Order: sequence, then C-alpha cells, then structure tokens
Amino acid sequence: MIAFLASLAYAQTAPAPAAAPKPAPHTDKAIHTAVDQLYGKPVPTAGVCIDRSVELPDHFGGDPVPVGVKRGAKGCVLVGVMVNGMLRKPESAAVASLDGEAWKTLDNPTRAEALVAWTDQILLAFSAPDGGDIAPAKVTKTAITFARGYVRRDEPSRTTVHAIANYAYALDGTLTVTPTEKIDKRWTTSTYTRSETLTGVDSAVVETGLETKGGLIRECFAKVWEATPNLTGRVVLRWTIGEGKTADVSLVNMPGDPPPHKSLANCYANAVNGIQWPPAVKGEVVWVFAIDRREVAPSG
Repeated sequence: MIAFLASLAYAQTAPAPAAAPKPAPHTDKAIHTAVDQLYGKPVPTAGVCIDRSVELPDHFGGDPVPVGVKRGAKGCVLVGVMVNGMLRKPESAAVASLDGEAWKTLDNPTRAEALVAWTDQILLAFSAPDGGDIAPAKVTKTAITFARGYVRRDEPSRTTVHAIANYAYALDGTLTVTPTEKIDKRWTTSTYTRSETLTGVDSAVVETGLETKGGLIRECFAKVWEATPNLTGRVVLRWTIGEGKTADVSLVNMPGDPPPHKSLANCYANAVNGIQWPPAVKGEVVWVFAIDRREVAPSG
C-alpha cells in the first residue's frame, strides 16, 4: 500500500520544466556571439563575414563555416572556422573537423588532396584561389606542404593583388606555421559609365538621371567586388524613357565581350529602372557601365 501511494504521488508530481532549447550551432546569431567573444567586445553585424558555400570532401565533418571580419580596403579577413558549434582557430580547425581514426586510414596523397581542398575553401574563403596546382604537394614522414595562388583585396581602396603562399600541415591536419605570402602582381580597379548610343535624348540628361541613383550604382559594384576581387568587364544596358519613367530595361550582349556578371547586371538594371525623368524627356538609351582593372607594379 505504501509503495502504491508513493508511486501515485510521484505520478502526480509536476514534471520539471524543460531546458531552454539551445540555438543551432551555426546560426548567424551563434557566429556573431562567437566573434564578440573572440574580440572581447561587440563587433558590428555588418563587419562579420560568413561563407556558407563550402563543399568539402567527406573526410571533413562538423559543418565547417569560414568566419571573417572586415578590415578596411582588405575586405573580409579570416579569423576562425565554426566547427561543431565552436569558433576554432584557423590552424587547428581542420583537425577539429576530421574524424581522427578515419583520417589515419587514408594514404598520404589522399590526405594531401583533402588538405588542398580545405585550404582553398576554408583558409582562402574570402580570397579568390587560382584553382589547379602550382606544383604537386610534397609529403614527408611528418608533413604535407604545398603552395596556393590566389587574388585578394589590399590597401588602398579598390586594389587587388595576386599572391602565392606556402602551406605546411602536420600529418594529422594541423596547420603548423603561418603561411608565408609573396605578392607577384597588383591591380587597381576603377569604374566609369558612358553612352553607347542615344536616340532622342541628350547624354547630359542621362548622366543627371544616373546621378540620382549614384549611391545605389556604387553599392552594386562594391557588393559584387567584395565577393569577386578579380571582377572586370562591362555591363551594357538598353532602356527607354517616357512619361517620366524608365521602361523596357534589358541587357545588351556586345560582340566579343565575355558574359557580364549576372548579379551586377541585375543590380544595375534595378537601379536604372527606378530613375524618375523630366516629363518632357523621351527616347532610347544604350549605356555602358565599365570596370577598368589595370595592372600596376607590385609593392611591398
């Protein structure tokens, strides 16, 4: 009887409140919190870079996500890698992502191939790797070493450099030394616009209209260039003007030109489409939005 009453009392006891659910380890909020902890102070949301486009070999787990912070004209600079819900240092993140026992069963050429992929997609996430091998990876009894070429942003504003860096990993996947970098090329990038053909409308009128969306047009370039530091080429748009509005905006494929950057072309088209014109202005415009990327002498 006593045992029955005890069990009845237990059954009637209110269940303990459930623990508050933990946020998913790699949400933007969790990443921003980890970056704040890294710096010991709040870091503006706009100053944190997150790259979720990683596609690594199956040897890597833990959903690795490169995390960077913006540093002036250099743009996003890697500060860590989210792995298994923690922001890891770049030099130890690969080891945290690997299944150590499975890794030991791989031959060294397979390990080297995996670490090259890790380097290109994680350590160089905010640069533009060349792709391909400069030279075959060297494998010894204690290390795997190789060189990678890439383009990254640099000082001053709108400057890019091509560099080659040497990477050295221990056989367990630890990056053993800070990569040494040699810059062999440098470019400066500028933008300009000009008319291609005009029908019934003066160039000065078009320029005045474009100036009303100048901030948006510059922002279009800045966002794409931030993600594509070797951006070059031009976007050519055609549109008509009538009743104070822009209409029929379309992309013009110029003979001999490579395909324009799709996101940049769409952004420019949206900016142009929002221009308000004087009611008396009517005509057709074909206008060039160009990116001039010129090589200059390397420095430093």
